[in-house]
Amino acid sequence: AQALQDLLAAVIAQSGAPGVSAALINRGGVVFEAASGVRRAGSPGTVTVDDPWHIGSDTKAMTAALYARLVEAGRAEWGATLPDLFPDLAADMDSAWSGTTIEQLMSHRAGIGEVSVTWLLARRNDKRPLTEQRTETARTMLGRRPAGEPGEFQYSNANYIIAGAAIER
Repeated sequence: AQALQDLLAAVIAQSGAPGVSAALINRGGVVFEAASGVRRAGSPGTVTVDDPWHIGSDTKAMTAALYARLVEAGRAEWGATLPDLFPDLAADMDSAWSGTTIEQLMSHRAGIGEVSVTWLLARRNDKRPLTEQRTETARTMLGRRPAGEPGEFQYSNANYIIAGAAIER
C-alpha cells in the first residue's frame, strides 16, 4: 500500500494532476488502495480513497469488456441484433433496427443519435433505478428511426446506455 501511495505522489509531481486515486482489486475485493493530492488545484482539501471519482468514458471499455465476458461464459453472442437483445422491446422497435448488432452499438456505427445535454441533466434528478432508466432510453431511442446512417461512425453515449440495458437482460 505504501508503494502505491508513493507511486501516486510521483504521478502527481510528474504530471501536475491535482489528485489521483488507485486500488488493487482481486476476486476477494480490494487488496489495497491509496489516494494522493488535493480535490481542487490550489485548495487545501486532500483526496481520500472514499472520495467519489468521475471515470467518464472509461465505462465504455468496461461495458464492452463485460459483454465480452458474457460471450465467453456462453450467456451472450457476438453478432446479436437489437431485436435479439431486446425481445421485450421488439414490438415497439422501429424495423430499421432489425439488423443492427451489438458490435455496431459498441463501435458507434448503429445510427444512434446523441442525447441532449438537457436529457443528461434530467437524469441527475431521476430517482428511478438505473435499470429502468436504461430500459426507457433503449425503448425511446429504438422506437424511432436511426438518427444517422447505420454503418457510418457517429459518436453517441446512448450506444453504451443501450448496450448496458442489453447486458442487464
